[in-house]
Order: sequence, then structure tokens, then C-alpha cells
Amino acid sequence: MKNYKLVFLLLIIFTCNVQAKEKVIDEIYMNAEVDILGSIHVKEAIITDEKDLTIPIVYKPYTTKQTKEKIEGTTLYNAHGLTIKCAKSFRSDNSSFKLLDKSCTDSKNFKVTEKKDRKIISIKREKNNNVYLLDYFIDQALVSHKDISELFFPFISDYDYDINKANIQVVLSGYTSDFKFYSHSNGKGELTPIGEKKNKKTLYKGVILKLKDIPADTTTDVRLLFNKNITGISEKLINKSNQNAFDRIVKLEEKKISDTNKKHKIQKIRKSVSISLIVGYLVLGLILLWYFIKEKVDKNTLLFYVILGILILIFCIK
Repeated sequence: MKNYKLVFLLLIIFTCNVQAKEKVIDEIYMNAEVDILGSIHVKEAIITDEKDLTIPIVYKPYTTKQTKEKIEGTTLYNAHGLTIKCAKSFRSDNSSFKLLDKSCTDSKNFKVTEKKDRKIISIKREKNNNVYLLDYFIDQALVSHKDISELFFPFISDYDYDINKANIQVVLSGYTSDFKFYSHSNGKGELTPIGEKKNKKTLYKGVILKLKDIPADTTTDVRLLFNKNITGISEKLINKSNQNAFDRIVKLEEKKISDTNKKHKIQKIRKSVSISLIVGYLVLGLILLWYFIKEKVDKNTLLFYVILGILILIFCIK
């Protein structure tokens, strides 16, 4: 009888399973500036207590060729190359974009491994450093359509770390009046435009993306649509779709937003149901425990309650 009581006590105090995070990045500050050649100069400061850091930069994520019907998810959006300028670690108590002001030269404590769609940067931590600084160029990453120019790039992709916070600033090489901006991520946050008023008209320069709770092995991208006159001489260098794409992209992004909102509603409902089930299970468990101690509940009732607890657990961790 005592063994049954012990099992019963263990089961009624359970909650939804929460897995321990093995690898964690506390915060990321990233500044991505588009130059006149259509490349993106990225400086990235990563705050973490991890002893060493391995970061993949995915710059050729697509293998499907563009067609008249399909431009999204095709090789049109692959950058032409990736140049790693520097990677190092240093110590700082600061937590802001000022971390990117640190000089990144003459570092030998990193190595680069190249794979089909990415380059992987491995950085050795020096002493007790807590900040890793990366400096690299994504070569010719813009896309030119007949009616609009576009930047669509996965700035965080397949990181083997859970990320507590990420701050990503993307800046164009000039101002644009026609401007649409989007981001897709498994994290939570907000995307705001960078702009200023000139002659009673708002002109845009880029965006700032602030996120939290980004799971490992997921992708966070930024998509900007802007005037073609910004791309300038890079028009001869970057990928071209030779199609009018503005309306198609906006329609596609609106559908993504709608689908995401529906998904979030379902997740919110599921979370509420899970909490209600757990609370109800624990309250009923305490009542049954009192009867069980008084030996007024038989083993079959206990077995049924154990099975019910397992079913609730499965629902919570799905």
C-alpha cells in the first residue's frame, strides 16, 4: 500500500516537461549594412558564457531554379559568396550595439569550414571573454525585379543554441519612399522601420528587429522591398528575376501573416487548455489522495487516475 501511495504522490505533482537548455546565447547585436555593390556588410556581437562558439552562416539556402510561376524559395535568392573578415572574442560588461564598435583585426583564434550552402565559423574563447565578434560580407545578396528591388536573407539560421534575445539592424545604402518590410522567426518580438521625414514625406533607410526566445536550429530572416534606384551600379552584379514581383510578394507575405496569426491563436488556446488540465488534475489528485490515505479509494481508481495523468502529460508536451 505504501508503494502505491508513493507512486500516486509523484504523479499528482507533475507538470509539463521542460527540457534543460544545453547551449544558450544570452544576446545578439547585429548590424547589416547594404553597400552600393549589392553586398551586405555584417558585424555581429554574440554574448554568451559558452567556452567556444560555432556559428553557421547560410548564404546559399536554395536549390530550386526560378520559373515564371515561382520565384520564392529559388536560387534567385542565393548570395554570390561569403567573405569572412574576422572573428574574435573579448570581455565586456556592455550590452548594446556599442559592442560592434570594437575593432576586429588580427584575430587567429578562429577557423572556417565550408559546406555546400554555408560557411561555419568556429571561434576559440580567449581567457574569460564573454563576447564573440564576427565581421563578414555577404556578396551580392540583393535581388532585382522589374518593378522593385529586394533584400531577403536569413540572418540567423541553424544556430545550435537557444537565443534569449536578438537585435538585428538592417540598413540600406540609400533612402526609399516605396518600402515594405517583413520578418519570419520562431522568436517573439517586433520589427520597426528606420526612417525620417523629408519635405513632408517619410523616407525609409532600413529596419530594426528585436526578438526574444529564439529556439535552436530555426531561421530568422528579414525581407525588404524598396525603390530600384537605390541599387545603382549593383544592378549589373546582382541576381535578376526579369519579372514584376511586388504585388506577388506582398500577397504572399499577407498570407504568411494570416497563417502565423492563426497558428499563434491555436498555440494560445492550447496553452490555456494545458494549464486548466494540470490545475484540474492536481486539485482532483489532492482530493483523491485524501480518500486514498483514508483507504476509501481502490486500486482500479488509482490506476485510472495514473493513466489520465499520462494522457494529460502527452497532450502538454506535444
